[in-house]
This record gives sequence, structure tokens and C-alpha cells, in this order.
Amino acid sequence: AHDLQALAPATDDGIRRQVESADPDLETDLADWADPSCLRPKLTLLGPVEVRAQGSLPERNPRRQFYTEIVAYLATRPGGVTSERYATAIWPNEADVVGKTKVRQSISVVRAWLGAAPETGAYYLPSGLTAAAAGRYRINGILVDAELFRRLRVRGLARGTDGIADLCAALDLVTGRPFDLPASRHRTAGGYSWLVDDNARLDHEYAAMIVDVAHTVATHYLAAGQPEFAAAAAEVALKAGSYEDVPLLDLVAACDAQDKRAEADAYVARILANHDAEVEEDLPPRTAEILFRRQWTDRAG
Repeated sequence: AHDLQALAPATDDGIRRQVESADPDLETDLADWADPSCLRPKLTLLGPVEVRAQGSLPERNPRRQFYTEIVAYLATRPGGVTSERYATAIWPNEADVVGKTKVRQSISVVRAWLGAAPETGAYYLPSGLTAAAAGRYRINGILVDAELFRRLRVRGLARGTDGIADLCAALDLVTGRPFDLPASRHRTAGGYSWLVDDNARLDHEYAAMIVDVAHTVATHYLAAGQPEFAAAAAEVALKAGSYEDVPLLDLVAACDAQDKRAEADAYVARILANHDAEVEEDLPPRTAEILFRRQWTDRAG
């Protein structure tokens, strides 16, 4: 009960209306995300990092992975960043990079790649030299799967039991590990180093966000007598790279409810292996308590 109150706090009609009215564009944005003909730039972070945009990159040297990183950096800073902060984040190993021509050139390439909004003609990445931008680079109007996930989670929790569909829609956005990067970007000097240097590790934050929503959905479906849907939710957390006990415990419960004893035992064994434990007493107290209470470890043994 304590866990559920923390993950899915009690709500009422007033809170629901307030949350829904605070985000009136969510359905439109979700439709645009799913529409392959929509010209708005789209950024995938809940899986392999990818940008879909209407423009094109330089034909002779597209450097798609590099410019994808720039979009990811700017899109995860809704307040924008100064050109100095941008330069030192993208080129962390160049002490004198601030003011170099390549800093402005990179922004120009990304601006052309993302294109302009057809309704207004305004670039999604405006010039940082305008009075309106106040010397800051910021991407406007981009669709980001992690942000759609967050908005669906907020609305889903506000809707109470009726919000399970929103939480499931959020899980459908997950395609893999958050910020799953090609090996070449890991090898490139400084590539995505800003993920580590920032105070908040977005990849870890997104992974935890996915586990929390998956656990809420799994708990709902286990209580509703639909363990197959609970298992599907927990599998999303594993697809996102979680090594936590929570989704594995949810899978044990789902398998147990479907009388899939061998599969349940395999998940218990996986939990023990993750902790290099031989018996349940070696597990974290909470995990051991859950397994003992449900008498799963004895069956696995």
C-alpha cells in the first residue's frame, strides 16, 4: 500500500480536470508522433537515439550521429543554453572551443536539418543571435518520446484507474535502453559526456521512470486477474535495461498467476544471480520478504 501511494497517489475529479486542462495539446502531439507524414522533428531517447526531420544533412559529410547528439543535447534543455555552455558540452576536450567557427556552423547545420514549421515559417532551432533568443540556443516544437512519456504518466496518474490506458501508451513508446548509443559514439572523444557531467543523469532518470510505470501497470493487471498484461508491462522495463528486482518480481507474480511454474522459478533464479546470492537470505531485505511471503523461493529451491 505504501508503494502504491508513492507511485500512484490517490486522485479525485478536481485533480484530474486540473491536470488535463494543463496539457490540452497532448492528444495532438501523440497523433503527430505516430504520423509518419508529420513534418515536426522527432527525437527518440527511450531506445536507440534517433532524429527524424524534414530537412537534410550535408551531402558530402552528413555526420548523422554527431548532429543527432546536438539535437539530443538541446532538446533536453527546454530553457535553452548559451553558446558557451553548448560549445563546452559538445566539445568537452577543447579548452579553446568557445568562439570557434565550427560552433556556429554546427548550429546552422542542425537548423537546416530540423527545418521550419510550415504554419509559421519559423525555424525549430532559431538563431541564438536574435533579441528573442537572448543569446541562447533552444529547439522549439520538437517531439521527444521521453517527454511524451512523462506527460502521459502525469495524466494517467491523475485519472486514477481510468489512466491505465495512458500508462500503457507511455510504455508503448519504449523501444530499448534510454540513450542507447552506437558504439562509435562511445568511442568518439567526448561523445555524450554531458550525460555524465550534468547534475541529473537523464538516462538513469528515464530508466527509473519506465520501471515505476511498468510496476504500476503490472500491479493493476495482477489485481485485475490479467497476468499476461502484467507480464507485458514488466517486460518493457527489462527491455529498457533494468536490473532492478521490481520487474522480475512482477514477472514471477505474473507467471505464478498463470501457473507457469518453470518460468517463475527461472525469474527467481535470475534475481538470485543478479545479487550473486545462493539463498533468499542473501537478497536485499525487501526482495527477500516478498519472495518469502509469496513462498516463491521455497518453490524455486
